[in-house]
Amino acid sequence: GQHTSSITSTWTLACIASSKRVMTEVMKEQEETTDGYKEQLSYDVVTNMQFLENCMKEALRMYPPLIMLMRQTKVPMTIEGYEIPVGTTLVVSPAASMRCEDVFEKPDVFNPWRYDNWTEPYQNSYIAFGGGLHRCLGERFAFLQVRSILSVLLRDYDIELVSSLPTINYDSMVAGSRPPVTFRVTRKPE
Repeated sequence: GQHTSSITSTWTLACIASSKRVMTEVMKEQEETTDGYKEQLSYDVVTNMQFLENCMKEALRMYPPLIMLMRQTKVPMTIEGYEIPVGTTLVVSPAASMRCEDVFEKPDVFNPWRYDNWTEPYQNSYIAFGGGLHRCLGERFAFLQVRSILSVLLRDYDIELVSSLPTINYDSMVAGSRPPVTFRVTRKPE
């Protein structure tokens, strides 16, 4: 989870910082959930950061760190008229499937508001952490960890993305961003 959490933090922060509207909404939520930044972070405070979670979900939808998920069939099955024998390895790409226009309207646009009314078809089409019985056990921890990190950074620093959004680096099994991702970071007055 270290690489994937680091990559997710980078993409989420870059996406937030690339939109004044999103940044304004995130900061409004930070002030509301942390009582004007006075309250220490706690589990309850962090889990109430719903918009920040939506930003993370959207960054993961657009830039999933795992570029393929593989499963092996245990029973024969038929999918869309194709016979799949036992022992076949099936591969799905979250990077491709979570950008399908028939499921995600305007899939190339960062829109964390799409999760405000999260219903089908999103729930079974959102596979940033896999799905079904083999869904990532660390999903809830990842959301808690990344929201905590970003909350501290965003409350203590003014952050501006000065480079453009980076491109995706598919050179390894865990896809991150291609450098440089450049932020201007200024400590906020106390």
